[in-house]
Amino acid sequence: MIAEYKLKVTICGAGNTGHLAAVLFSQNPKVDVTLFSSQPEFPATYRKNGGQIHA
Repeated sequence: MIAEYKLKVTICGAGNTGHLAAVLFSQNPKVDVTLFSSQPEFPATYRKNGGQIHA
């Protein structure tokens, strides 16, 4: 990975494994994580938590 660029990770599915992977990847400041989910309550929970995903 080139130092001035962030790694972009996209996770499709917000089940237990997808959710955990998003949390773990987002701990690294050199990684941008996008999480896609078909669960309608997920975005509301994300916004309620100040844009943070918690394991």
